[in-house]
Amino acid sequence: MDDTLFNELLASTKEAKEILATKTTPSRTFYIDEPNVKEIRSKFSLNRNKFWKYFRCKK
Repeated sequence: MDDTLFNELLASTKEAKEILATKTTPSRTFYIDEPNVKEIRSKFSLNRNKFWKYFRCKK
């Protein structure tokens, strides 16, 4: 691995460690909405059991 890339990776891991320890804040934050499972099942015409089998979800 190139030294420059390795140093960037190392700096990123140190920054991640500081963020987890709440010593610093992340430069960006992403929010992901929960999917509407009922709407998804309806779109694909799946009942609960077929949906669970298809996506291997827990009941």
